[in-house]
Amino acid sequence: MNFSLEFIINVVVLLAQLYLGLIVILQNPKSFTNRFFLGLVLFMAIQGVVQSFVVTTNISINFDVQSRLSISLVPIQLLFLLLFLTNFPDSKPKIKTGYLGLLFLIILTLTALGNTHLVFEGFKIEDGLAKAQAGPIFPIFTVALILLVLINIALIFIKYRKVSSKNKVQIIIVGIGIALTFLGLLSTQYILPNFYGNAEFLNFISLFTLPLLIATSYAVLGFRIFDVRLVSAEVFTLLTWVLFFVAFFFRPTDSGPEYPIIIIILLIFMGILLTRNITNEVKRRTRLEELAEELKKINIELRKAKEELEKLSKFKSEMLSLASHQIKAPLATIKGFASIITDGLYGEINPKVKETVTKMRSSADDLINLINTLLDLRRVEEGKMEYKFERVKLKNIIAEVIEILQFSAQDKKIELSFKPSTDAEVNVDSQKIKQVVQNLIDNAIKYTPQGYVRVGLEEGSFNDGNRNGAVIFSVIDSGLGIPKDLLPQLFSQEFVRDERFKKQILGTGLGLYIAQKIVTDHGGKIWAESDGEGRGSRFFVKLRKI
Repeated sequence: MNFSLEFIINVVVLLAQLYLGLIVILQNPKSFTNRFFLGLVLFMAIQGVVQSFVVTTNISINFDVQSRLSISLVPIQLLFLLLFLTNFPDSKPKIKTGYLGLLFLIILTLTALGNTHLVFEGFKIEDGLAKAQAGPIFPIFTVALILLVLINIALIFIKYRKVSSKNKVQIIIVGIGIALTFLGLLSTQYILPNFYGNAEFLNFISLFTLPLLIATSYAVLGFRIFDVRLVSAEVFTLLTWVLFFVAFFFRPTDSGPEYPIIIIILLIFMGILLTRNITNEVKRRTRLEELAEELKKINIELRKAKEELEKLSKFKSEMLSLASHQIKAPLATIKGFASIITDGLYGEINPKVKETVTKMRSSADDLINLINTLLDLRRVEEGKMEYKFERVKLKNIIAEVIEILQFSAQDKKIELSFKPSTDAEVNVDSQKIKQVVQNLIDNAIKYTPQGYVRVGLEEGSFNDGNRNGAVIFSVIDSGLGIPKDLLPQLFSQEFVRDERFKKQILGTGLGLYIAQKIVTDHGGKIWAESDGEGRGSRFFVKLRKI
């Protein structure tokens, strides 16, 4: 059976068109985007058959009729391209049923008119060249097609501006494919035959659809399921189809026994490659399934670990509550009796006994402060820190704390002084701010082996335009100082006290973290300064003044 090169090319192109449409629709049959693409492929294939095969196979049909059939299929192709671009890259339909019906009505009207003499009358021979004869409404038909083309191009630009950066590459690929196809069809199917009488490329219309179909199918599939193995497997499948077609329909009459042997060798080679790629794909998918199972087991373990952590957290909360109610009460009793003894209410006592009892009272205070810190930490972590705001003079709160801690300072022979320069009032929770003040002064006393702890109070500003300004509470000592590398971590929950000081001072290291939380919740600011080790420390708290 002898066929022309033109026929062979069109067969190969037809197989490629159908193959692209098949793999796209099989990827997701429910996707409207994929369905519209399949419709575009089918009508392009039909047009290729109509315009090319009828002539090359010498089927008896009027050439003018064939040309009208080919022209009438163009509006349908543009419709499916429009629907595809409207949806792409999503799967669900994005055009309302009413508009869709109107579009189909317009396209069907154009298709029907394209099959009449009103659009295309036929060809006439002038100077040995075949020139197309336009019908009376050919200009209107042409304008309608141009409008459809422009709408499709406009959709490309609109989509590019609206989609995410990830999908912009897909839009660019589709746009390039459409541009190449439109330029190819415009030049070979319209300009050359109508203006230059050159109809040599009319029967290759299908060939010029490939840029659009290849680019579009890759944009649909390439960013979702394609990898090197899958692409190569699909290419090998297409080549196998073509090879079978050539082997059975185009065997040369004078070919010897080597011809089928060559064909068989090529098929075996491609079969091996295809099998190898599919095997690798199966192994990869199997491994992914194994990883998914492992991930599922890990999630189960994580869930169990989370449940255990929640139980531990609950247990910790219960223990802290126990500490609050069961431990604080005996400590308060010990502290109370120690105070009675040191105050001489039971009569005079030996100085050695008094010193011992005084240390007991101090230790009880430290333990009570430790318990309060742990309880406050729990409230901070659970977001249950509660405040009762009231209008007070910050000077009075500081004075109360100074009176309480004066004994500790005297015991270490440290000068503890308080020189306020303002009577400004603040809107605060008195007990919580008192806790902050006590923490800072107490720390200063503990970290100062000798010298002084000077407490101050003055007015300042938040530099935020608020006329009320601020009050700044300061604690300055001549103690051990703070290393430069510890300053940035000082108020964090993860702060770890310098190993050299741990044995000297009782505490959790969480007092400053809680103090910062309290001050921040009051809309204030807390910070520390130091010139280095052995050069003392300076702590500041800024609160908004009323």
